[in-house]
Amino acid sequence: MVYDRKLATHIDSPPVWAATLTIFHFSLWLHAMATCRGSAEAEIINHNQNMRILGLDFGERRLGFAVSDLAGSIAMPLCVVEAHTEAEALKEVCRILEETEADRLIVGLPVNMNGTKGSMAAKVDSFVNRLTRILSIPVEKWDERLSTSAAERVLIDADMSRARRRAVRDKLAAQMILQGYLDARSEQRREELNGPL
Repeated sequence: MVYDRKLATHIDSPPVWAATLTIFHFSLWLHAMATCRGSAEAEIINHNQNMRILGLDFGERRLGFAVSDLAGSIAMPLCVVEAHTEAEALKEVCRILEETEADRLIVGLPVNMNGTKGSMAAKVDSFVNRLTRILSIPVEKWDERLSTSAAERVLIDADMSRARRRAVRDKLAAQMILQGYLDARSEQRREELNGPL
């Protein structure tokens, strides 16, 4: 993997990465399987797709960020920032977008298990509407059901302290949101080329 000095400033300590190895290795396996389907198909899927995508887990006090590789295949946890007002949140999103040079933003939408939207989903909708008015890149919402609880389970399994889990949970949730988007996009492109498996 190419070392990115700009992104390296956000990388946390080794225990944090240990907690994401399962997700990361599974993502690498999915990418390898897609590549093995044939160089011609891989070339079509990846043509003009060299873009970095930013994932956001939006919270009322904290924002968790994840970022993809340039191929748009693998999501990696990036950072967590504090933001107590919508204005602060907008400013932080713009800053991270500039630092990562991302071409697209994916925002997790907290939908209830029955498919309905609660008060937090309404806040995300409002925030995304604001983002679309000030950003020149595409902004999409992605169903984030269970991403936070799944991130918590990964960190517990990694035997991380509660304080440490609280510090990294949001960016791990952002990684899961972004990886779900990347995997679905990749599968959609394969189906467009070859039809459903």
